[in-house]
Amino acid sequence: MERVLVLRLEASECVAEAWLNGFPLVRANPLARNAALQVNEFVLEGDNRLALGLRPDAKAAGAAPRLAFSAAGARVQLLLGRPGRVASDATSRVLAEFAVAVAEGEMFPSEPVEHRFDLPVKFPRWRWQDAPAADPIADYARVTDFAQRMAVALFRGESESFILASRVRLEELAVAYQMRASEIADRMRSRLQLLHATKALRPVMPVLGEMQVRPCGGGRLLECLVGEEPALRTAPDGEGVQHAWPMRIAVIEGHCHVFR
Repeated sequence: MERVLVLRLEASECVAEAWLNGFPLVRANPLARNAALQVNEFVLEGDNRLALGLRPDAKAAGAAPRLAFSAAGARVQLLLGRPGRVASDATSRVLAEFAVAVAEGEMFPSEPVEHRFDLPVKFPRWRWQDAPAADPIADYARVTDFAQRMAVALFRGESESFILASRVRLEELAVAYQMRASEIADRMRSRLQLLHATKALRPVMPVLGEMQVRPCGGGRLLECLVGEEPALRTAPDGEGVQHAWPMRIAVIEGHCHVFR
């Protein structure tokens, strides 16, 4: 693919999270002030929504909920760049951007601040847009059980279970990045098999009551989290290396499918 869409976030003196079309995608904080992610599969033809959520850094000494002890802010951009290059104002075309600033002594916004914009892209209508509305309470036990089964399958080296459950995601990634779904699946399979062969595939088991499900994609998908991290992830190895697989799940006729 010659061009990619990149969501780029910059934060100052706060924790910031950037949302695109109802999906929380990138986070920045005082220790990691910049973050970026390719987001072709989250972009819509026509009307799109960017949002910025800001909060104080909980690790800051004396931090109080939503009160800014110093000036803070964040900026999010949607950039059109080239694969393999660092996306920036100088190397990419800015398709949309906006910023949120909080003065010292002011309160941080209680909800993400939204900015709407139009894009003349030619992506299809993604299947998550037509998924049934998710119910975080009613679907919680079912989604947690699914996450546990995926963790067990990965530990056993049974990569096909996760690949099959992710079929919709893989097919739409292929469309978004002009690739073949089989090629993406082969890459995932090879990566999981390598991690299993090297004893690095030791997932943390999601637990009822500990795992959270966060509605996203307009309330049609449920994102699986433990704290602020993906629920399906490995424990850090001796060098602190950790692997994670975000799961945003659609529940259709009682079955869980990884759509993003």
